[in-house]
Amino acid sequence: MLHGLSTRQKIAAAGLALTAIFGVGAAGNSYLNSTQNKPVQRPANQAKQSFFNGSGPGGVAGQTKGRSSKSRPRPAYGSVNINTGTQEDLESLPGIGPALAQRILQYRTSSGGFRSLDELDNVKGIGPKKLEEIRPYCRL
Repeated sequence: MLHGLSTRQKIAAAGLALTAIFGVGAAGNSYLNSTQNKPVQRPANQAKQSFFNGSGPGGVAGQTKGRSSKSRPRPAYGSVNINTGTQEDLESLPGIGPALAQRILQYRTSSGGFRSLDELDNVKGIGPKKLEEIRPYCRL
């Protein structure tokens, strides 16, 4: 069938064939997706799968990396005041459980409050990595 064609011509023909096959497939998928205007229904506690929330290849839709599907939703950015927040408020921070929230409260009481978010690094169990993980959700 391809006898009499040079190697370069055979490669070009193969490329065109693949483009035609996958191009039609992509166009077909695009058409099918545009004709199905049904919104995706998710439970309220399930997040949309996204590269930015830690799910995706190897992850599970609705789960963020390192968190179970039963975990609490993250607080809004800058919503937890570490000088006035309750134990429950502190536990809403990612990676902060009851024991660590209690240590934050003890440190806050003994030191007279936090003057900087960087002081959280002085609490046993909070290192630089965890501090950077919770920083966006904290304020003074």
